[in-house]
Amino acid sequence: MAKMRSTTLQYLDLKRGVIRSAPYTVFFKKPVAITLSYSESWGSLSVGAAVNASPTLAGGTSPYTYNVETGSVPSGLTINSTSGVISGTPLGSGSGSFSVKVTDSASATVTTSVYNWTVS
Repeated sequence: MAKMRSTTLQYLDLKRGVIRSAPYTVFFKKPVAITLSYSESWGSLSVGAAVNASPTLAGGTSPYTYNVETGSVPSGLTINSTSGVISGTPLGSGSGSFSVKVTDSASATVTTSVYNWTVS
């Protein structure tokens, strides 16, 4: 939890017609910083060569949900929505790009930079 601040609140006790005081505490939640990246060399994939790319994730609150935000991964690869692992075997040559978005249990999100891929 983030900062905590305690102070005294004055309120009117309507039953007794008097002003009373009581302590109360306010909690401020810090913004959550999440970083996400993949170290796979997306620019040099080969048809028929297995890919198993795990994300590097820091920050946030588990559980996480991963999905392709823009573009698409090469045909034959999929992203696991709970682990973020991109795996499979490229089925054909081509090129494209994608980015991955992760959302944590507190609804904080981050999107990776765009990864350009080439399968030959």
